Amino acid sequence: MTAPTRSWGLAATMAALLWLPGTADAQRQAVGVTTAGQAIAVERDGDFVRVRTPGQQVEASGDDWRKRVSVSRGASDALLVELGAREADGTIRVALSGDILFDFNSTAIRPAAGDSLAKIAQVIRDRSRGDVYVVGHTDSVGADAYNQKLSEDRAAAVIAWLNRTEGIPASLMLGRGMGKTQPVAYNTLPNGADNPQGREQNRRVEIFLATRDGVDLRSAVEVTRVAGAGGSDIVVERSADRQTVQVGGRTIDVQQGAGGQRLQVGDTVVEVPQGAAATTTGRAGSVVAGAGASRNLRASQPLQCSGTRVVTLEGVLIDTPGVAVEASGTCKVIIRNSEIRSQTVAIAASGMSNIEIIDSVVTGRVTSVGASGTAVVSANGSEFRGALAKSGLATFNDRGGNRLP
Repeated sequence: MTAPTRSWGLAATMAALLWLPGTADAQRQAVGVTTAGQAIAVERDGDFVRVRTPGQQVEASGDDWRKRVSVSRGASDALLVELGAREADGTIRVALSGDILFDFNSTAIRPAAGDSLAKIAQVIRDRSRGDVYVVGHTDSVGADAYNQKLSEDRAAAVIAWLNRTEGIPASLMLGRGMGKTQPVAYNTLPNGADNPQGREQNRRVEIFLATRDGVDLRSAVEVTRVAGAGGSDIVVERSADRQTVQVGGRTIDVQQGAGGQRLQVGDTVVEVPQGAAATTTGRAGSVVAGAGASRNLRASQPLQCSGTRVVTLEGVLIDTPGVAVEASGTCKVIIRNSEIRSQTVAIAASGMSNIEIIDSVVTGRVTSVGASGTAVVSANGSEFRGALAKSGLATFNDRGGNRLP
């Protein structure tokens, strides 16, 4: 991986300036992109691109564009499950295979990709609040500059398709190309041989959207994800000019941004802080903390989950007077490497909800976990400070390694 030429902070500031009334056109740089035989007008500012489709762009004023429905199979919650989306901390992330979206070395959306993109459009209409980020990625084959442009052009092509075909306002969507700098799998095997399956996973387009106001999508986009390394040691090393993460016997360069970097290995998010050089180690499945800390947590708001949603809380701290995590309906909540605190009931599960608590601490002055109906709460490697209460047909599964009251 190569370090970006501009920090995310600068790019975000420039992207914001681009849309201020009266901003000089000189700050914008036109970029030519052609897909499916049609030219796409793209304006670049820093590391981001915006798509302009004169005469076809749906304006973002009002909510008329949200009323259009092109997918009739269930609500957006069901579509998220079908798309394999991840939802946590007010952010939804959907990854689509580049091989489904595009032919080899092409930026034209394949007709077969229309069904998946239509489902994403419906999720955007139902759930998005604010901007939508579309991020293109490639595998490691080819020159850095070529892969960077290909990934950027593909992000622009997806934006143009969502606008022209599904009526999603182009002004709400930002594109970014990451080239080959954020792999989710190894492009080569440990012996140096080619890994076609890994490269296929790396060729992808990710869509990020916020489900509530005030969510910083940049922090979600900045996460570098690495799959297929469960149970491996993780070593983070930094020097003056380089930052790497060693996992599964392989070394991965990590882009250094002004606010630090987050690396996801499987389902484990590793915080890679900025500052003096240091090395931290741990096992995949446990958040690797910064030097001198037992956990690396970020503050999060109380969670209410209903319907058929699947929500993952990873490395978060929720400290609230009332219920911190509340699940109902058939919602599933996964809590991992987190601390959940409440002056009353920390976690409440009802209906047919399902909560998994892994390597976490749950503290409730009245009750740490309360379950009713047919709710199922499972835990392993966690500590509970406060009573465990259940009623009806609710169950609590002790999967081992827990410290119970």
